[in-house]
Amino acid sequence: MIEYTKYFSSKRLIYLNEISYKLITLEDKPINVSYKIKDTLRTEISEENQLRIIFTRRTYFLPESLYDLSVSFGCVLYFTEDALQIPNYKELDYKGYFKENSQYIGDIISRASMEISQITSSHGQPPVITPPNYIKS
Repeated sequence: MIEYTKYFSSKRLIYLNEISYKLITLEDKPINVSYKIKDTLRTEISEENQLRIIFTRRTYFLPESLYDLSVSFGCVLYFTEDALQIPNYKELDYKGYFKENSQYIGDIISRASMEISQITSSHGQPPVITPPNYIKS
């Protein structure tokens, strides 16, 4: 079993990556709409000692109505010297691990959820509060 907690130093960088908001106005508003949430996670080794994680949460409606909102946060983790000595450290399934264990991505998921709440409350309505964990589609 791989001990991912030994792969990364305590140093990390969190940043807002992207926000996309599209207000959808329709003359004939659909009566039956479904609210959807879609989470995606990307990982890439950007330099010899960094793992970049991008978490994106998209909230939208089917059929298309009201709004389409996407919030993306990033996190950079720094590999430890011990991890850099492991021959296959670049080939491990980091994305799969992070989807199952929110230890490293919990902060960016919470921030995305908070941004969604702030943006959806901008029209004077109660905010949409999404769960602060990875939602599997």
